[in-house]
Amino acid sequence: MAPYDTAKEILARVFLSQIFRQQASSDWQGEFPLPHPVADYYAELGPSDTWIHAYGNPYFLPCLS
Repeated sequence: MAPYDTAKEILARVFLSQIFRQQASSDWQGEFPLPHPVADYYAELGPSDTWIHAYGNPYFLPCLS
């Protein structure tokens, strides 16, 4: 199983209300080009404004657009 598939499976199991969907790099509207590893991350895992509450500070994984 690919690393992104494993991460997506774990996150989807733990965070049932969060949305993970593939997002194309063309969704990016930033001022600078999207680095290839980041584009790959969104193409495979694609969090959509996902909050991960953990010990300490929560993590926010925004959608690409």
